[in-house]
Amino acid sequence: RLADLGLTPGITLSVVQANSRGPIIISFKDDVRLALGRGMAYKIKVEPLAL
Repeated sequence: RLADLGLTPGITLSVVQANSRGPIIISFKDDVRLALGRGMAYKIKVEPLAL
């Protein structure tokens, strides 16, 4: 399902909101925002970009 929305391996994303409760909101592909439940978000592997 996430791949259908454009969330695919190798994509760059930003965490917009990650409070202690509620969904995690991410942004990717020029202003696509997606709210993920914590269970789904924890299944996504991310790596920080080198600056």
